Amino acid sequence: MKWMIFVLLSLIMLNSPIHAQKKPSEVKDAFDLLSEDKKDKLVRMFFEEYPFQNSKEYKNYPETLNEFFTEPIYKKLTGNFMRGYQHNEGFTFKGIEISIGALKSVSEGKPYLKRFVDVLNKVFVGNGIKFVNNDKTPYEIGFCIVSVMPKLTEISFPGVFLEVLFKNKAAGKSLFYRFGQGSRQGIDKAMQDSCNMVLAMLYTYATDRTPPAEN
Repeated sequence: MKWMIFVLLSLIMLNSPIHAQKKPSEVKDAFDLLSEDKKDKLVRMFFEEYPFQNSKEYKNYPETLNEFFTEPIYKKLTGNFMRGYQHNEGFTFKGIEISIGALKSVSEGKPYLKRFVDVLNKVFVGNGIKFVNNDKTPYEIGFCIVSVMPKLTEISFPGVFLEVLFKNKAAGKSLFYRFGQGSRQGIDKAMQDSCNMVLAMLYTYATDRTPPAEN
């Protein structure tokens, strides 16, 4: 979980206007840009836990629902708007091989689906994950783009909302993950950051992998 916190906070700070004003050599850590009060507030927000069905996302964006996950799953998802919402039936991952399951998108996201798959492949393969046929591994990952914001607006960055299904078919256990990621740098960067978040989630449940050491 600590690794997930680092990944998410890094993405948040990289998209902040304060970060853009600093040279890379001046930034030692995402937290360096925050006061102690803001650090504490951000961590509290990150750890806040509530049912997805009580969230603003669920209540205000019904058009993004039931495209991949269903109401029985939404009832089980918990988390918050920062780190997303998840429900784990007992999914674990081991090794480096995984297959691709469902690849879906709402109508507005279909023009971006191939680009998303290309980014996914680059991020996963670049970090040592190997995609194989589904008869070669018990592990499977499926995606649905449930919403896309292709351009910068007054109220939001370009970004994507995803529902991700991880499966361990040998154990008969799944992990359901729903989240959104935006970037002021554009939709392609938002997709890259999203794939990094999915990879971090996969590694969180890897039984044979140690997250990077914390300083």
